[in-house]
Amino acid sequence: MANPNPTTSLYCRDIPDAGVANTVFGSDTSIMVARPGKTCCAFPLFWFTIPEGFYALVTKHGAHQPYVDSNGKSSPVWPSGMHLGPPWLKVSHLVTKQSILFNTQIKGCKTKDNVTVLIDVSIVLRVMGDDPETRPGDDPHNVYKFVHEVTPVGLQVQLQDAQAEAVRTLARSVYHTEVFGLRNVSHSELEGVQEKLFSQEAMDRVGFDHMERVSEGEANQEEKDVMGEHDYYDSLEAGFNVEAGASVADAMKVRLNRQFNPQGMEILDVIIKDIKLPDTIQSQMSQKTMVISQNAMQRMQQKHAMLSLIQEEEIKTLNQTHEEQKKELIEDGVYEIMMEKYRLMQLQ
Repeated sequence: MANPNPTTSLYCRDIPDAGVANTVFGSDTSIMVARPGKTCCAFPLFWFTIPEGFYALVTKHGAHQPYVDSNGKSSPVWPSGMHLGPPWLKVSHLVTKQSILFNTQIKGCKTKDNVTVLIDVSIVLRVMGDDPETRPGDDPHNVYKFVHEVTPVGLQVQLQDAQAEAVRTLARSVYHTEVFGLRNVSHSELEGVQEKLFSQEAMDRVGFDHMERVSEGEANQEEKDVMGEHDYYDSLEAGFNVEAGASVADAMKVRLNRQFNPQGMEILDVIIKDIKLPDTIQSQMSQKTMVISQNAMQRMQQKHAMLSLIQEEEIKTLNQTHEEQKKELIEDGVYEIMMEKYRLMQLQ
């Protein structure tokens, strides 16, 4: 389980005893390793406890003491629970089993067209210290290696350097207009984007059939009036950028795992959280979007004015027709009255 709160630093900390480990690790997400002290007691204790959720290393007279189970299998990591032993047998280190969310802002990244961007990247990582029988690829010896060789501070430096290199390489591969597509998407969202990109409608719009319709002037003007001329193609371009961003994030994850797996660390996910362009570039992109919207609004207003004018002319014509029909009916009525009067006079 990953801690939802990101951290920008990793370190080791001394704690009073193993019993407060859950509280300490829960309140500070930067801690990866804790060094428990001796429990204050008037009499020496012949037992000690290891809390759940941690890889525990134990020492005897200061030297590392492996754990041997009932089957005679040895492991550098001790399981959680209560253990019996002499007072000089103690827990020296507790390493969290939680996934760590490590966050770094990479500044001064240059895109393909030399625009400087800021990319905020988080990495979800864990120590590969489980039993290889339950989790293939893990090894309890990785815990000992991490504590005594890699160390949290050393891991932090390596992660920052590796992130900076990977993100700058990523930024150099795209134009600034494509950079916002380099964000993480869920599997279902990515499938939706791919479905739209390869739909029949998209193929028709970018295919020869659409080119012929455009050349013949048969484009759907009503849809263009509502959505703007470039919106559909912008959405297709954004879809391609999202797909590229998802594949690039996966490639970064593979690359980082290639570097950190030998050190006993696994990168579970690479999350591109935020991307910031210079204010001037963002303003230009916003203005472009506003121009498209304003053009669409103007077209709609012109269409509304034209329809209103046509409607007024039709109403005027219809009223005039009704007036003429009314006059004709009145004249016909007057004529019929005169004829009836004439017939009556003849009868008299």
